[in-house]
Amino acid sequence: MEGGAGNVEPSEVLSLLAAVSYGFASMAMVFINKAILMKYAYSITLLALQQVATALLIHLGRVMGYTKVSSMNIATAKKLLPLSLFYNANVAFALASLKGVNIPMYIALKRLTPLAVLIAGFFSGKGRPHIQVGFLLIYMLKIQPFQLTGKLFQ
Repeated sequence: MEGGAGNVEPSEVLSLLAAVSYGFASMAMVFINKAILMKYAYSITLLALQQVATALLIHLGRVMGYTKVSSMNIATAKKLLPLSLFYNANVAFALASLKGVNIPMYIALKRLTPLAVLIAGFFSGKGRPHIQVGFLLIYMLKIQPFQLTGKLFQ
């Protein structure tokens, strides 16, 4: 009997583990960043330290054989520079906004960002998104009308 409830593929377990780990890490970073920013006002330094830690972890993973990342060269660095700059700007703005609002409002705004992108894309001529994207967005937001009112008027 294939596909029974007792038969779980290892890739499914790894996918679930990856999703749970991502969710935990994402929430932990919000709380850690908020705690640090309440005591330490220099968010750009925090951003730089996080990037250095990430680069070291990637390098250690490559050296220890956990990841298959090619070594860095000038050509790759030039290709990644614009992406890095936009990522830095995104994180810097996120840290600045986290400094000014409470955590529930920050999470609500973070969840509403894809909706704003879809609306901007619609009005800029990219057309209406696929219906599945709309359902996914509604599921992702998980905001009922009474919750939205509470979040807007906190």
